[in-house]
Amino acid sequence: MQSKELVVALAVAALTSGAAAQTKPTSVDPRGTGAPASPMAYGTPITLADAKRVVAAAQSEASRRKVAATLAVVDPYGEAVLIERATDAQYAAVELAMMKARSTVLYRRDTQVFADQIKAGNLLAMMLPGATGMGGGGVLLVSGGKIVGAIGETGGADVEVAEAGAAVLK
Repeated sequence: MQSKELVVALAVAALTSGAAAQTKPTSVDPRGTGAPASPMAYGTPITLADAKRVVAAAQSEASRRKVAATLAVVDPYGEAVLIERATDAQYAAVELAMMKARSTVLYRRDTQVFADQIKAGNLLAMMLPGATGMGGGGVLLVSGGKIVGAIGETGGADVEVAEAGAAVLK
């Protein structure tokens, strides 16, 4: 096994080890609260109309918190459905929001899980292909119990803004 493949294998093992891996999966835990988790199934990709509703709710929360949010909504494949960039956002904001959304949907967990793993000293979480350890702000979009996409936010109050958008589909 090549060294890169070994590192990836170790990182995946580190993220999936512990109490959750030792118990029979019974529920979905995309936010990493410690409950036993089983992979949530992917569903039909989010529509543009629903993505617009998600972004509108997220922008409403961003306005309430007085932050300039840049948002990206992706489908279950990690492809862009809708991107909205704040007027004075840094040039990297769109890519940051996309990275958060892609990491979330590809690994079926919010980006805060990766951030918490890194904070706890599990630096292997940073080496997973396509995963971002840039903190929260990547949140699954779930409809009918299935993953239809993800939202990524950067610009401030990342978790709260993204969760406000995701709540529209529940």
